[in-house]
Amino acid sequence: MRTPLAIRYPRQFKAGVVREDYVSIGDLAPTFLELTGLPIPAGVTEKSLLAKQRRTEMFLERERHANVRKGDLSYPVRGVRTAEYLYLRNFEPDRWPAGDPEFYWAVGPYGDVDDSPVKQMLLKDKPQPHFDLTLGRRPAEELYVLKDDPDQVRNVAADPKYAKVKAQLAAKVQQWMVATKDPRATNPHTDFWDRAPYSGAKFKGAPPAN
Repeated sequence: MRTPLAIRYPRQFKAGVVREDYVSIGDLAPTFLELTGLPIPAGVTEKSLLAKQRRTEMFLERERHANVRKGDLSYPVRGVRTAEYLYLRNFEPDRWPAGDPEFYWAVGPYGDVDDSPVKQMLLKDKPQPHFDLTLGRRPAEELYVLKDDPDQVRNVAADPKYAKVKAQLAAKVQQWMVATKDPRATNPHTDFWDRAPYSGAKFKGAPPAN
């Protein structure tokens, strides 16, 4: 939810301009179409970066990234980021967000985290709190105050001081889920994504025998 975007197109964007509003990767297609003078199809749901109206919040969702949990289980998350807060709802907090600790199928242990020297150090030494923050299980709700905690490591979801803010953001996420016809809006524990066949070329959709 925090990936910088750099653009160089002198005919339209001035050098050195910095914008703090939110961009979705879906904005790129209508932006390219508008820059080339082509019409934006009616089915495009995102907006060109040239539009005057800018986002003040960004919603997010996550399901299955790879076959890294026993039973091909996903790790479902919905959330919203505003200028002040990041709120996350983890629908299955009993699952491992970074993949199962044991090698399952597509990749190694904690397979949703790419292999690297840092990951190997975490697996070998399990330094706290870095191991839990990176690979450990997460609570059902997370709330981060971005001004005080830009790296999003201090979860204040259980702090009564932020109960009202958390409730407002949770309601906002639920409204977005309903508006986008998200199956989890009515059935938070649906197995729809768990049952979806994996179509990666290497594995050809076939799960392991056991």
